[in-house]
Amino acid sequence: MARVQTRAIDTGTLKLDVTYAYNVEKRQWIKFVHPGSKSPTDRQNRVPFSNCALQVNVPTSETDVYDITLIGTGLDTNDPIFTREILGAKNNQLLRSLPHKTVNRVVLPSLHFLHAGGLIVYNNRGDAEPVCPNAEYIIPRGEWDAAMGNNGYHQNSYREVRQNLKKLQKLGVPITLVDDIEAEVGPGIVMECHGGVTPANSTVSINCGSEKLVVSPLLFPSQFHIDPFVQFGFGEHQAKAYEAKYSLLERAERERSTLFFAMDPARTAVYIDRDRDGNFVGTPSDILSQHDPFVN
Repeated sequence: MARVQTRAIDTGTLKLDVTYAYNVEKRQWIKFVHPGSKSPTDRQNRVPFSNCALQVNVPTSETDVYDITLIGTGLDTNDPIFTREILGAKNNQLLRSLPHKTVNRVVLPSLHFLHAGGLIVYNNRGDAEPVCPNAEYIIPRGEWDAAMGNNGYHQNSYREVRQNLKKLQKLGVPITLVDDIEAEVGPGIVMECHGGVTPANSTVSINCGSEKLVVSPLLFPSQFHIDPFVQFGFGEHQAKAYEAKYSLLERAERERSTLFFAMDPARTAVYIDRDRDGNFVGTPSDILSQHDPFVN
C-alpha cells in the first residue's frame, strides 16, 4: 500500500525584528544561530523567515486516491501589520503549489496572522472564495473565540484573519470547532490544544508509519528557538508558551518524533536530543524528503 506523503509548501517570506518580537538583542540572538546558518540578523536586527504550510496526503482504499489535509495556510501579507511593522514580506505562494480544489480539510492549529493568512482568495471577477473551496475548516474553539471576540489584547494577532473568518462564514464554508484538548482531525492526524502564544494554539502530529511528524506554533519561528526560554509573547502568555514548549520538547525526545520548523527557510526537521549540559538540541531528520512525493 502507498505510504503517507508530506510536503512543505512555501507560503511567503518576511523579515522580523527580533528585538521587537522577542525582546532579544542582536548579540543574544547570535547565540541561537547554528554554525553555517544563512539567517543571521541584518543591520536593523531583522531575521528573514519563511512560513510553510504542510500538505499531508493519506492513501485511501482506492488506487492512487489520497485524503488530503492542509495544516496552516501561512502568511497574510494583506494584513496591515506588514505595511507598518514587518518589512521584506513577499506574497503568499500557497495556490501555486497546492491542489487546492482536492483538499479535504484545512486544519488551523493557530489563527495568528503568521499561520492562518490567505484563507480568502479572489477570482478573476473579484469575488471572494475560500483558498480550498471544497474543504472543511477545523479550528480549536478557543482560537475561534479569541479571533472573533473583542479582547483588545488579541486584536493585533487576528486582524485580517478575523475578517477572513467572517467571509468564510458568509460563503457557507463548513467550519468545525474543536472543544477537546486532544482530537483526531484527519486520518492519522491528531491536534492537541495547549495554548501559549495565543489562547488555544495547538500542536499537530502526523502518523507517517514508523515515525511521527510534529508541527507546532510553539516552534515559532525556527530551530534557533529550541531553547524554551526564547519564546514569543508577553506576561502570562509567554509563561504558558514556555511550559507548553518545554513539554513538547520533552515528549519529542522521549518518543523520538520529528519536529518540523515551519518558519525556517531551510524547511528543517529534527529529532530532539540533549547536549552535555542537559540543553535541548536538534539532530537533523530526513523525514520530509522521505515522504515528499516529488523527491522519491
